[in-house]
Amino acid sequence: RLRGKRLMRQRVARIIDLVRGGSPFGVKPLAIDVSWRIAQAARRLVVFERQQDEARSRLLNAYEAVPYRAVLDTLGPHMSRHHALCLAFAGDLKQYKDSSALVKLAGLQPISWSSGNSSSGGRLPHRGRSRLTRAAMNATSFLVSQNRPSIFRERFWQFQTRPHRPLKPLQAMAAVASKYVRTLHRIATTGQPFDEARARSGEKEVT
Repeated sequence: RLRGKRLMRQRVARIIDLVRGGSPFGVKPLAIDVSWRIAQAARRLVVFERQQDEARSRLLNAYEAVPYRAVLDTLGPHMSRHHALCLAFAGDLKQYKDSSALVKLAGLQPISWSSGNSSSGGRLPHRGRSRLTRAAMNATSFLVSQNRPSIFRERFWQFQTRPHRPLKPLQAMAAVASKYVRTLHRIATTGQPFDEARARSGEKEVT
């Protein structure tokens, strides 16, 4: 399975060259049909990538008009696209009375689960806006991988290595995503930029 976009493009480009050169790919009776299908798939890929670029451009243009965009961008470099997606699925962050409502909307509030004599906690509910959940998780994954601000990455590992009820990687990512959503809400409602030093000193960064 090709996971890298650059590698996928290289492979597709090589296939297109073979098609243009008239290669039957070892299936001579179906050479014309196979070549036509591959050519159509290549055209669909071009259209898809163009639509992606147009959607990304329109999304970022809409994000530029958000009044508190500048303070949101203090959360980390190259985060505008992720913030814009969260706003697209959540709407104006100031419309929520508190950050808990936004976390619940994103489906990031863990619940308890029981069946018979067994029970467990920390499961994510199958409710909320799934696209907002995915956007928040992707944004958190980017923050953790970039390690800027590093407090998110540290919390991600802390949830997995704590002695009492350590979380699995996906659960830990969801817990950090909840902090990310809460932080977005606080920044938007207070108008104050994110301050990692203040977060480390013990002052709450989220409500």
